[in-house]
Amino acid sequence: MPNIQAFGSSAEVFESIPYAAAPYGDLRFEPPVPPVPWSYPLDVRYETSCHQYSLNQELTDPSFQIYGSDDCLRLKLVVPLDYWTRQRYSERLPIIFWIHGGSYRAGGKVWYKTPGIIRNFSAKKMIFVAPDYRQGFDGFLTLLDPEIPGNLGLEDILQALKFVRDNAYNFGGDPNNIILAGEGTGAALAGLLAASPKTNGLIQGIMMFSGTATAPWGVRNEMTRANTIKVLKNCNCFFESSKRIKECLKYTNPSCYHDDLRNRDFFDYYDDVRNIYEAHRMGLSPFTPVMDSFRYWDAIINEDPEDLVRKNARVKALLSNAAHERLFNCKKIATMPISLKEWCEAIIEARFKNSSAVRDIFNVWYKPTNPEYELNVGTRTSRLLTFTEDDWVADTQHEGLYYADHGLPTYLLLNNIYGHPTAGANGKWGTDHGTDMAMLFESRAFFAPFGEYTAEELSYGRAFADHLSDLIAEFVKTGRLRIHPRFTRTNWAVLRVTFDKVQHRQYSAENYNFWRQDAPELAKLESNELRRMRDMP
Repeated sequence: MPNIQAFGSSAEVFESIPYAAAPYGDLRFEPPVPPVPWSYPLDVRYETSCHQYSLNQELTDPSFQIYGSDDCLRLKLVVPLDYWTRQRYSERLPIIFWIHGGSYRAGGKVWYKTPGIIRNFSAKKMIFVAPDYRQGFDGFLTLLDPEIPGNLGLEDILQALKFVRDNAYNFGGDPNNIILAGEGTGAALAGLLAASPKTNGLIQGIMMFSGTATAPWGVRNEMTRANTIKVLKNCNCFFESSKRIKECLKYTNPSCYHDDLRNRDFFDYYDDVRNIYEAHRMGLSPFTPVMDSFRYWDAIINEDPEDLVRKNARVKALLSNAAHERLFNCKKIATMPISLKEWCEAIIEARFKNSSAVRDIFNVWYKPTNPEYELNVGTRTSRLLTFTEDDWVADTQHEGLYYADHGLPTYLLLNNIYGHPTAGANGKWGTDHGTDMAMLFESRAFFAPFGEYTAEELSYGRAFADHLSDLIAEFVKTGRLRIHPRFTRTNWAVLRVTFDKVQHRQYSAENYNFWRQDAPELAKLESNELRRMRDMP
């Protein structure tokens, strides 16, 4: 491969190394199998990706237009070189294995641009790997039975991880220092794999950016099964026998589960408040990973994610949020004819079983009927952002505590590129979901709906990425952040990363207690009481 230089550093770049056989024909909708070995030069210069399940209205920007194929079980590999000798380093380098996000239905390794990788990873002597994996219906269809169990996308990632471990010495990597990482749903996938019995001893650390395995959107068993059945009926492949269903799917016209699913109304995504909240908080993910304990020893997620992570958190962990998660969505929702009270009702219905007790606490805590919050789009945006930030950060704290409770080095970051606490007028100085990753990888694909960056924004962004990548490098290489505090139940420390500094701050436990302890427990108690009363003779 040609050596590529950027920002005073150099690296070998392999865009599409096959880690599994292409899932054609009889291999379609089956777990991945190793690729056929090759003994000849293989052209891996060209970008590839798996089939995309982006909705049609998401495809108006070229940065989101990724053209997928079946021959996509490939990975990107970037190996640092000594800048002066143009040779690989003599020591074994740590490996960052990065899983892309995209609501389990879109995205790919093409999002990770080579100049950003060289600047922020290769220059700090870290090997970077990013696999593509089957997503959407291809990767997560399930009937929750052994024949169509689900989690094919996770199986792909696991196969890629083993491929990297087994071949690490061939590209100068240390097979005993592999760090799983990801953003958004990629972070959730990384978190699920990190706690899975399938990866015990395979990885040495986890980095999750704006996503966790135990988030409420991470694993949704019955919804994924119901949506699978809807697609099977659309393909005329719904029978009593799961084996017959799979045989039908393998040879039917793929348009029934590719093209048809890009229409927004296929899954009844109408613009009512409940679905808008679903899109905002859950990412419009019709297919997700599922619990597959019915596979016994073959299971990847062998129990509920809460129990899985609580019991099996076993590696060092770095977890992160953007300072203004979903800012763009909040601004858009603030212009809609939806009151804050209606929005809160959607949250309570979706998250807390429509609990009246939670509603009472929510009204006291957030005061959604306060007319001051409805004065204009700016105040509405600010209030919507408060709901969202509190919720997302509570997810991160929740998962971080599981790692900290095992005595593992655990660090929480809050990425605020421009250092502005409220994102500024019109959100100009906000760090939205994906903005931190856009700067780290110098990739507009993470931020495509929001336009081009100005030279000033890029200047701030590169300074921020320098700080963030320094923290990543120290964590990956040493397992510690030497001068920074760990996150524990007695020290809710968070590192606020901006363009000019890394500051030590303290999270309040109050928001966490509301979102992840008090409200869920109240909803559960009320639901149980209603069930008891209903079952009384």
